[in-house]
Amino acid sequence: MKSIIYFTVALLFTINSLAQIPESRHHTLETVNSVTILDGNGPVITSNSGINNLEKLCPHLKSTAESEPAWDSIFREKRDSANTQWLTYQKELFAYNEQGSMTKDIAYNWDENEQGWYSASKYEYTYDINGNQKSKTLSFSENGIGNWLPHSKYEYYYTDKGLEDYQLYSEWNAETGEWELHRKSDNIYNANDQPIINLQYFEDEDSGEWINIAKNEYFYHDEWNKTGIFYSRESEGDQWEAEIKTDVIYNSDFNVKVVDNYFWDVSINDWDPMFRIEYDYNENGDQTLFKHLSWNDTANAWYNDSKIVYTYDSTRRTFEHSYDWDISNEEWILVRRGSYHYLSPPHGFEEVANNTLRLYPNPANDYVSIDAEDWRQATVELYNIEGKLVLQQDIQPHNKIPIHHLKRGVYLYKIIGNDTIGSGKMMIER
Repeated sequence: MKSIIYFTVALLFTINSLAQIPESRHHTLETVNSVTILDGNGPVITSNSGINNLEKLCPHLKSTAESEPAWDSIFREKRDSANTQWLTYQKELFAYNEQGSMTKDIAYNWDENEQGWYSASKYEYTYDINGNQKSKTLSFSENGIGNWLPHSKYEYYYTDKGLEDYQLYSEWNAETGEWELHRKSDNIYNANDQPIINLQYFEDEDSGEWINIAKNEYFYHDEWNKTGIFYSRESEGDQWEAEIKTDVIYNSDFNVKVVDNYFWDVSINDWDPMFRIEYDYNENGDQTLFKHLSWNDTANAWYNDSKIVYTYDSTRRTFEHSYDWDISNEEWILVRRGSYHYLSPPHGFEEVANNTLRLYPNPANDYVSIDAEDWRQATVELYNIEGKLVLQQDIQPHNKIPIHHLKRGVYLYKIIGNDTIGSGKMMIER
């Protein structure tokens, strides 16, 4: 039974390489310690592993997300059963501290029967005075309206240099109402402050003692290109057995280009390919592609599985499109898409505060009303997040402006008289 558990951990180590969709400004990896699989519909969190792999191999990946403006929300859509229209099925809302670090990431799913959003999961982050992440806590909604039940927690501890020293993983015990420590890990670095060993400790069910039965070792071919190997053993003192290998290759701009994953095949006494992740970037270094391929033994080649394509305006990510590979027709099929919305408006849109202006309700549904004290007649302009004008209408005080024809999402408004009276952001939810 233990060998099955340890092999599962090894597999989770490899799957971590898939965690490549930024859900936090602090991490290009959705979270380096959560397992993420790509099922053709985008990343889906399945479980937490406690294995630090790709972020240790590629710590600079975080810089891409850190340079991004703070995401206010992400809305994701999928095709209906008849494949005739797009339906919003998921949204994520984010909160940040004064330093711009993410403190909350809350996911909601759309209930078609109830025609409303229900809360699904929540990540909460804390930081030390140096901005290093101290903890990450995952909770799930008990009833869909915000009664959160704790699930798991990671705690991070650092050296004087700001390198991660060790990590603790705990799970919530609902019966005792307390956190129970399940795993811990220690990190060892070389003279260049690069991680070379990550030791994993698990609590023995019989003795209650901590035993080191898993580890990651990292080998550097040069300053950037490197290999990580996961080892496991039945108990301390036994011989280490290689399980999973990850090769990371960079492009000339020092961005990760290819991540290859292998498992050790005892029948051939060699590494056998499992899957490959490919990345691409635009001229600004922003990630534009995440593609998953699987190894085909018969053809002795990599085969397409799925991909996500990211698009940007001049400075910010605006959309993601997820595709599945149709083997029969040898073409990509669009299956999911998502839109990114921000705390600050796009370049060229200046928010104008006006305490005498009132736009309500906000969030809105089928209509909005606008009241103001210092004007008699004006025009309202409504823009989608891409900056496209979607509504322009002359208005009178207290008049209702129909918006039932607009999709759910974040919009920017301008109210113009002789000059811009006011502008800001509004949400349409249904």
